[in-house]
Amino acid sequence: MTYTRISRTVRKLVGGTLLAASMLGFCVVSHAADSRATKYYEDALSRYEKKDIDGAIIQLKNALQIEPKQVPALVLLGKALLKNYDPIGAEVTFD
Repeated sequence: MTYTRISRTVRKLVGGTLLAASMLGFCVVSHAADSRATKYYEDALSRYEKKDIDGAIIQLKNALQIEPKQVPALVLLGKALLKNYDPIGAEVTFD
């Protein structure tokens, strides 16, 4: 085996390792964001059940900033906005 062939093999191995490491890092960051969004949602749900509608709306907006397509947060935000006498905001949220 020549030196050039070895170096190509090493470069491919290192490149593949770096790619796998970067993908793993992305998954960890994504999971952390999901975890934070879930915590905001759970806090909002607790506040909603305790009739703290304004606090629930704030926490739901925080959750949706992290994860905009979180369906339970969108539904609860729509319900909270309706209870807060904001039917137009609720309609926009439900759409």
